[in-house]
Amino acid sequence: MKAMRKTLCAVLALMMLLSICAVPAFAKGSKNTCKTLTVIGDSVATGFCIFEPDGTQVGHATHGRRIVGAYPDLLCKELGLKDYNNYTREGMSSIEFRRLFDKNYLPSEEDKAISDALIEKYGEGWDWWAGAQDQVRKDLKKSDLVIVNFGSNDIFAYAMRRVYAAMDGSYTTNIDATKRAALKKMDKQVTRLLNKGQIYEAWETVFKTAEKLDILEATVSVLNKCLYDGAVHFCQNWDPILDEIHAANPKAKVLAVGLFNGLQGLYLTNDLKVLDLGKLILGPAVDVMNTHIRAYNAVHGYYTVVDIRDVDTPAWPGALALMKDFDNLSWYLMVNTHPSNAGHVYIKDRILAVLK
Repeated sequence: MKAMRKTLCAVLALMMLLSICAVPAFAKGSKNTCKTLTVIGDSVATGFCIFEPDGTQVGHATHGRRIVGAYPDLLCKELGLKDYNNYTREGMSSIEFRRLFDKNYLPSEEDKAISDALIEKYGEGWDWWAGAQDQVRKDLKKSDLVIVNFGSNDIFAYAMRRVYAAMDGSYTTNIDATKRAALKKMDKQVTRLLNKGQIYEAWETVFKTAEKLDILEATVSVLNKCLYDGAVHFCQNWDPILDEIHAANPKAKVLAVGLFNGLQGLYLTNDLKVLDLGKLILGPAVDVMNTHIRAYNAVHGYYTVVDIRDVDTPAWPGALALMKDFDNLSWYLMVNTHPSNAGHVYIKDRILAVLK
């Protein structure tokens, strides 16, 4: 009996020791085993629109920069890393990241034209891009920790690419020649803006046109469908991208940062918060994307999901006030759809909590 007890105690002690050894030791306060970090993401991960220590608000020139106060920068400081492999670029959607990993992947002709323009502007041109396509796998192979954080542009940019066709189809039977001409003009303007990577200006153009043509309510309905289509398109690209990341380094700890609703807190009026327009407009698309991220991992077990749905973002004015200020709509869409400085601290903390 005593021998059995000793054996059981020894087994329990061994199990406890193994469980302690199995805990990832990336978080502050424990022995840090993370030597190399790679971050793959869009403007949410760059730190776009946060304020730097000198009070300067971060603008568009974030290409490959380490922005002080952005969550990758904060993580490096917490984990004692000098720097990270930076594959974060503004404007990038799942289309661009799929092209990064698969040189043979060809999106539709329309998507490719806009994707090419984004790579030229925010991907630092084709020479850098070609080098990145070769380098990314090398960096992943050396990485202990990989963070993947993209998807917002699949909603915002992808919807803009389809909005004219959706609007034109919706109004075929009840639109006159003048309005149809205005829609065609809008489509050309939107395409031109998207080719420059000016996603938020494209949205402003659509809403201004809709207001002028008195079809604002119907346009929101059309946009809902386009946003949902963008979410579905993201899901189609997510799988092969994460397959490639896993294949490059099956041993790396991969964190998939989920999506948040960039229109969160957009009510009809801020005095009477009874109609959450942000949830109605963007909520279904964000839910589809987050659900797919979790579902794909449930099948393959490639990564750990980091939930950031409650991230802090700048406050929206009420929608009624915003409708009177369409000239500044692109500014609000640009700034308020990105995490604040406090939001980046929150994301950093959420990541560290997962790593403990």
